[in-house]
Amino acid sequence: MNNGEIFEHVPLSNCVASIRTGQTFKTSLQHNANGDLNVLQPKDISNGRIESNPVCINKSEVSALENHILKIGDVLMVNKGTKLGSFLYEGEPAQTVATSSFFVITPNPDVLLSRYLFWYLNQPPAKEYFSKSSFGSTIPSITKVVLSKLPIPVIPINEQKYIIEFIKESEQELQLLKELIEKKQLFSTSYVWEQIIKK
Repeated sequence: MNNGEIFEHVPLSNCVASIRTGQTFKTSLQHNANGDLNVLQPKDISNGRIESNPVCINKSEVSALENHILKIGDVLMVNKGTKLGSFLYEGEPAQTVATSSFFVITPNPDVLLSRYLFWYLNQPPAKEYFSKSSFGSTIPSITKVVLSKLPIPVIPINEQKYIIEFIKESEQELQLLKELIEKKQLFSTSYVWEQIIKK
């Protein structure tokens, strides 16, 4: 622990098994309706979720496929653009690779849980770090070295699990509240129209 802190900030490179760049494609991607490999691009992701269907190609178009295919628990980090979004791969869609516009992070589960890392990448300290460390005036970018030096507040695995569960429960509660508000709005609108019709 440092300076009385309850946790220690550790560079990301000390917490992971690997940080690699996604697959490079020398030509533009062409969708193949009969393809058997999904290719994830930054435009497919919004707010940590896949919002559009990835392009499909044939596996034969990617050499050394086993080195590039995503594994459950891989965390993707967009490496250029105004919004350096991230995505936690949990197995869907199956048979997927990421383009070179992503860094693919494979955490060491004994030190850093994937979901905890995914959560932290979207927190203000991480965003501020990337904002200060990016380069390029037109299209901001970050390098693999910059990502590897990202300070991570490392806490015991059981505490990471607790935080993950707490966040999950909070998100579920917020979703329920959102649904209740929408139902209340519908009820209120319906009631107002009933009063108008009665007149």
